[in-house]
Amino acid sequence: LMTTTSYAFNPVNAKQGRTVTVFIDAGSTKTYITERLAQQLNLKQVGTETLQINTFGNRTLSRGTAKTYQLELKRLGDLNANPILIKATALPELTSTLY
Repeated sequence: LMTTTSYAFNPVNAKQGRTVTVFIDAGSTKTYITERLAQQLNLKQVGTETLQINTFGNRTLSRGTAKTYQLELKRLGDLNANPILIKATALPELTSTLY
């Protein structure tokens, strides 16, 4: 699993941000964040989605509705680079404990 570290922040206020670990899945069709990160960054909800997903390390299929948010990402070490605007679906957790 490829990962990188980036700075995630609120598009309205870049000071509402934090360093995050990004899991890169080239086969994924969606982007996900935790509900906790959405709250920490004070992100504005931009919609909802109906989902049927199975998270990493979890054997049970989850169904439900999730909120979607917009946030921006910048690569660490190059904070002068242009940010990337991302629409992400928020879930309570993205992985169970990984060993």
